[in-house]
Amino acid sequence: MKKVSRRLQVIENRPLSPDVFLLTLGSEQSLPEIKPGQFANILVENTSDVFLRRPFSIHDVDFTHNFIKFFIQKVGKGTKQLAKLKHGEFVDVLFPLGNGFLIDNEQSSIVNRQSSILLIGGGCGIAPLLFLAKNLSQQHNIRPTILIGGRSKKNILCVEDFVK
Repeated sequence: MKKVSRRLQVIENRPLSPDVFLLTLGSEQSLPEIKPGQFANILVENTSDVFLRRPFSIHDVDFTHNFIKFFIQKVGKGTKQLAKLKHGEFVDVLFPLGNGFLIDNEQSSIVNRQSSILLIGGGCGIAPLLFLAKNLSQQHNIRPTILIGGRSKKNILCVEDFVK
């Protein structure tokens, strides 16, 4: 799988709660193949004290419009800086990274061994599950059951995206 480094444009940076935001980035070029469970490293620019790229699970991908979404919690200087990105700004992203989930690998196929699938996540742990759920439904005709948890009701986010 080919990794690319691209300047992606901020399409939307939507706060979901005081500590979590959904960052949607767009590409003028077609996106490379991306598997559920892969991640990207995002460069935090315009700061003198954040040197390394930050890794984030890919929350969702729209190959038709060339959008990638990231579900991000503000925990440090880097994520707080990313939360300030505005529509139209650009960010340097290295992706897709990692192996992703083994969905239809002959040796370890959840599709061949399961008649039903349960996906469970809480907090930022839900980040890779939306793209996985959509992939299972669209590519493998399996509609998974999804459980989302959080510390409190206000920490259970993006439920409407999983219902679709």
